[in-house]
Amino acid sequence: MILQPSLCAVCDEAVSISSVLKCKTCDCSYHPPCVDIDDDTFEVLHPILPVVGWVCPNCVSHISEKRKSVDKDIQSLTDAVRKLEENHRVLSQKVESSMQAVTSVTSPATSTNITKVVSDTVKDQLRRKKNIIVSGLPESADVSDAEALQTVCEEHLLCKPWFDANKMRRIGKSTPRRLLVSLSSEQAATELLHAARSNLRRVDPNSTASRIYFNPDLSPDESRKAYLQRQERRMKNLASTNATANSTLNPSAAPFPASTG
Repeated sequence: MILQPSLCAVCDEAVSISSVLKCKTCDCSYHPPCVDIDDDTFEVLHPILPVVGWVCPNCVSHISEKRKSVDKDIQSLTDAVRKLEENHRVLSQKVESSMQAVTSVTSPATSTNITKVVSDTVKDQLRRKKNIIVSGLPESADVSDAEALQTVCEEHLLCKPWFDANKMRRIGKSTPRRLLVSLSSEQAATELLHAARSNLRRVDPNSTASRIYFNPDLSPDESRKAYLQRQERRMKNLASTNATANSTLNPSAAPFPASTG
């Protein structure tokens, strides 16, 4: 096999095998004089080139520029890390100061009590989400509350929910007293409330079922908020009704229609 001579990347002339300089980076061939290497220097380099290799001036320049870019990126990353470390140090000091301030004004006993109150509140909310309050369900010595409620659900709500009869109890002092019902899950309670809202509005107004209401089991605070919201809605409805009545009785008080002429 006869090897063809390479072409010099500078002068584009053939380079003999015995006097070629080959860049280990770009793999291009060069005449020694084309890259400013005299014969004496080449004689010294030639025996060791297969071991140490040689890089052409173009690649050296390119590598130098790349290195400058990498050095710049490394410096930017170093500065960013230092800034993050400083921010972390400042934030840690603020957190430590805040914890010391809280610890200084809150005794261990108080902290334990606060934790217990929060835990009890969360448990109470989760428990209430599985409950519903039934108002207006008649009390009877002959029929249990569970049977009466099951009949209402099947006949009027078109559903047959599962509830724990042992956890069902009457509460309050109204007549009939409200019935606290515990269902199997929060979803079951939500579905039963939805069925009641959808179906009870269609029952005969003269039937007993028309006076039965299904509501969520609200905490005292939630009950007060719900009461205030109902009062606000009633006041708005009353004001709207009065305005309509006044407009009907006194047409002259109604605004004139805008002129189109």
